[in-house]
Amino acid sequence: MSEPDSFTVTVPSRLRLGRRMYPLNLNLYRNAHYIIKAKLKDLFAETVRRLLPPVRYDIIEIRYDVWFGSSRRQDVMNIGAVIDKFFEDCLVSNGIIPDDNSYHVIDTHFRYAGVSKNNPHVDITVTADRRAYG
Repeated sequence: MSEPDSFTVTVPSRLRLGRRMYPLNLNLYRNAHYIIKAKLKDLFAETVRRLLPPVRYDIIEIRYDVWFGSSRRQDVMNIGAVIDKFFEDCLVSNGIIPDDNSYHVIDTHFRYAGVSKNNPHVDITVTADRRAYG
């Protein structure tokens, strides 16, 4: 049986650590203590690991649909950059792709998807590039 050509997962764009909710964005990543960043990355990886299907790809494309928690002006890449780094690391650590370099991840797209006031999140679609399989 062949692998599916794509899969989609929904990941949170903020995580609770202790009593505090942390947004996964560049502002936090730049300013937070390294221990907080490491704990958030581990928590993200644990959350995503349960969502990933048992597939293996060599070359992929990734699309990120970012849902903000409010309608105020925000930067998609402020959230997208951190989510992308954490997610690609999860793909590698879970054996879905061999590495997250430019040979294996050939295209990434980020787009504003809308407002989800009670559940800011990112819908991530991973698509295999079948040209790699002959």
